[in-house]
Amino acid sequence: MSLTGVAALPRSHVGAWLLQQGHKICVPGDDAYCKAENLHILATVAFLCIAIVTVTCIFTFIREDKEEQITPLCPQLIVKEGTTRFKLSLEDGDEAIDVTDFDDKLLCRVAMDWPDPFRPATSGVAATVRLQSQHDLTLATVVARNVAVVGQGLALCRAGCEIFGFVEPDLEGHYLVKHRTGVHLLTLIGNFGDDLDVEMVNPVGLRVCSIRKVDGVCVGTVCQHVDAGLVICSLFAVHVNRRLLVRAPPSPWDTIITPRSARRPEDEAAYPAASKRNSSTSQPSAASAAVATSSANSIEAAPEAEKKK
Repeated sequence: MSLTGVAALPRSHVGAWLLQQGHKICVPGDDAYCKAENLHILATVAFLCIAIVTVTCIFTFIREDKEEQITPLCPQLIVKEGTTRFKLSLEDGDEAIDVTDFDDKLLCRVAMDWPDPFRPATSGVAATVRLQSQHDLTLATVVARNVAVVGQGLALCRAGCEIFGFVEPDLEGHYLVKHRTGVHLLTLIGNFGDDLDVEMVNPVGLRVCSIRKVDGVCVGTVCQHVDAGLVICSLFAVHVNRRLLVRAPPSPWDTIITPRSARRPEDEAAYPAASKRNSSTSQPSAASAAVATSSANSIEAAPEAEKKK
């Protein structure tokens, strides 16, 4: 149909004519058109495959590392060169512990504070561990709390009381160190009992620290670019948690009813200040003893006087 015939057609038929002219079936005799159409389809399929593979690689390998964006708990204690080895004494009765290197150079101090079990605190803090520098400046704090939220009982705080993260026990007997945003930082694996032998691994599975007890002294090795303050705070958080689980504070009513001779020696060793105060208050004074003796004598003499009458 010529252009003159197209102009004579109604407007409703012009679109249909253009569609019929644009629609063409690839027939065996028209090799040029079939080749061009096949190239278009092949290019589209290849582009879609390349796009899918690229997006998969981006999500698998090129991801945002959230751990690098977290400010360390103790920037002063980051291992800068090589590995750092330290030693400390981790005993139940020690409340002030020095962390030194193998040349006996002081790295930091650890001060443990156990509240009085005979005066339950209303704040819900069961124990506090402060990591201090050589100049007695607080670098970090571990707070053992009595909270209802699962996984937030052991809190790691910065020097300004800002919560850094939490130490959570899992079902397999391990301890997980997580940032407050939920980013997994460390996993503590090993024996947490008297024969201490613990390894700390990062989320990738690489060992960044190992701590074991040798001749009664805990010896640790921290790899390069690792926050040694976070390692020490995590270790003491586990120590506090296990001590609270094994040795629960005695009830204050037991100290009133139970005499001093029947109390457990380990309770008095764990809380020397409280037991000393209660022992001083439990001993009666000379005046009260005299009053009790005179009242007992008067009670015994009353029946004898009635018999004589």
